Amino acid sequence: MGYSMLVFAALCSVAFCQSCNFTNPAKNINWSKVRNGPWKWAAYTDDEFTQPLLCSDASIESQDDLAFIDMQYGTMRHQIYTLRGQRIGTGEYILDDFSQSWRRIVKYTVKGSERTKLLNSETEEPKKDHAVFYTDYKNYFIAAICMPNGRVSVSAFTMHRRVTPYLFTRIQDVLTDNNVDQAVTRVNCKQIKKQKNRPSLK
Repeated sequence: MGYSMLVFAALCSVAFCQSCNFTNPAKNINWSKVRNGPWKWAAYTDDEFTQPLLCSDASIESQDDLAFIDMQYGTMRHQIYTLRGQRIGTGEYILDDFSQSWRRIVKYTVKGSERTKLLNSETEEPKKDHAVFYTDYKNYFIAAICMPNGRVSVSAFTMHRRVTPYLFTRIQDVLTDNNVDQAVTRVNCKQIKKQKNRPSLK
């Protein structure tokens, strides 16, 4: 085993890597019941994907077997990052162009060239770019994404004004019940002004 593989194994041994073995929802989401937004962040995994997008304004929509999550971020909310998923099974989606955009995010947000190189190294993670979504249509919408390095990134959203301890516990329970073994952090972002549902631009 080469030096780089030893380093990679050591990092995995301290929970740097998590297997993307999340459980697919038992049923497909009824997207007609999912409100467009605005959604606000409720909880997240502290990783290189969520760091630049945290507290962005989010909207959710779908067309047929496609799902879109638009996140407007930056001080003036002038930048938009879109998660675009194609359904490939019950509750499971493959994200279009995610690996390439994720590597760009890593390049500009992760400090330390060696860690950046390691994160961007090719892996054998079979479920990279896969995502599953969990929602109860009223309180939360959760996206669990398998990143190219084998870790699971979690972004949880709500339309409530505050992320109460009860809501945060609900989100944690959903993740646990679906085998998403990742610690999430509760967050209360600034209240988003209500907007009318905008027409799809996809």
